[in-house]
Amino acid sequence: MRALVTVPGTDKREAALIVNTDEGATLVLNDLVGNLRNVHGIGGWMLKLMGFAADEPRIPNPPKFTLIKDHDALLEQFLRWSKIPRLKRILVSHGEPIEDNPAGVLRELAKSLA
Repeated sequence: MRALVTVPGTDKREAALIVNTDEGATLVLNDLVGNLRNVHGIGGWMLKLMGFAADEPRIPNPPKFTLIKDHDALLEQFLRWSKIPRLKRILVSHGEPIEDNPAGVLRELAKSLA
């Protein structure tokens, strides 16, 4: 089963895909979450400055200031996604897949919006 949803709180400018298989569920996000690690040099410095690169997944600064129009609505969406049964991973456009405790990562992202 697949579901393409418009992400609440983004003024219909961001979408997410939820894919359920026998092996579990995958949440696919675009610009809302960055998970770049081990970046180096001037490019790495710029990615860190913009919030795309960090020690943990995070909401990068450009989406934070341009995409998110209602922090509370997005916070609630992150919490709903954290309850997806058998959530195995989150795929992001900017960085590595999030496979270690994806539900916990979504709860932490929600906290960052509070």
